[in-house]
Order: sequence, then structure tokens, then C-alpha cells
Amino acid sequence: MASTSPIRVLVICDTGPVQEQVTTALGNQPDFQLVDLLSVSDRLIREIRSSEPDLIVVDHMVGGESTLDLIDEISSSITDASVVAILPGEDSLRAQQVMLAGARAFLVQPFTQVIF
Repeated sequence: MASTSPIRVLVICDTGPVQEQVTTALGNQPDFQLVDLLSVSDRLIREIRSSEPDLIVVDHMVGGESTLDLIDEISSSITDASVVAILPGEDSLRAQQVMLAGARAFLVQPFTQVIF
């Protein structure tokens, strides 16, 4: 049986509870490999490209700002990776907004195990 490489995951979020939740959830999934944890910066797209992720997980707020524009920029610039947004609670309007911005899927907080 051929073994497959784990899915390379890059996470964009602030340091804190969301980062801990994602790190813990991914640590329990052998099919996923956390390759980087980033925050918003001027070189973000370059940093994402250098990590070569298959999946980019973006929190709904980073640095106190909504990430809708960031999701749009990432999904337009990094076409070989899928974007998944993390949303607070069940907010159907925000879910629609992130999907229109280019996210392929979303996770609703709180979560204890990542299932993609």
C-alpha cells in the first residue's frame, strides 16, 4: 500500500486560544502536518508561498481586523492551496462572506478536532 504525504497546513491567526485549538486539533490528525503559524505582515503572501501549504486556515479576525480582504488576496494569489476560514459561532452572514471572498470551507468555533 502506497503511503501518502500528509496535507501541509499553514495557519494564520493571532497567538492565543485559536492558535492553541488549531495546533492541538492538527496534532491529533496524522494526515495533516502543521508547516507554519503566521500573523498578518507585509510579506505574508511571500511567507505563504515559501511554506508551500496545501491548506491555509485563516481566523476570522487577525490583529483586530477582519480577514475577508486577506482571504480574497490569498485565494487569488495562492491558487494551488485551499483556504478554510475559522468563524465564531454560527454566523451565516459571515460564512457567506468568507465563501464569497474565496474560502473553500469554514470551521465554526469552538472545535476540538479538525475534520476537513
